[in-house]
Amino acid sequence: MSIKTKISFYCYLLLAILCAGMSSFYILTSRILPYHEEVLGVSWDALQPGFQLLLISFVKGGGALALASTIALLIMLFIPFRRGERWARWAIPAFQLPSLIALNYAPINIAIKTSAHPPLIIFFIGDLLFLAGFIFSLDFGKSKGQGA
Repeated sequence: MSIKTKISFYCYLLLAILCAGMSSFYILTSRILPYHEEVLGVSWDALQPGFQLLLISFVKGGGALALASTIALLIMLFIPFRRGERWARWAIPAFQLPSLIALNYAPINIAIKTSAHPPLIIFFIGDLLFLAGFIFSLDFGKSKGQGA
């Protein structure tokens, strides 16, 4: 692998580690997060059990989707990308970009429309790692595999 490809690999790997940590946190939490409570204007304990179930299901479901996306990234990264298969340099961003847009939507929307404080810095770091990984992956040179 070229130095640019190695940088790309490690940017994507750091993104996967960040996403795995965040998604695991959301999957394992037993209640909504403080910024969720800020948006609602009510504490977790004040919510009726049905609302608690609904909200925690959304939080855990979002975490599970993020984890599935992370697993797909790791598989593409460690098998075709590492082998230098050219199609992987396009498959990774094609798959990850929609996932990142979806994951960024809620906290950005919450930050814009409420006084709550979602952890935007974590999402920003993830976006930068993705962008850097994509940019550095564009220098694959003559690699194995089919495609542009």
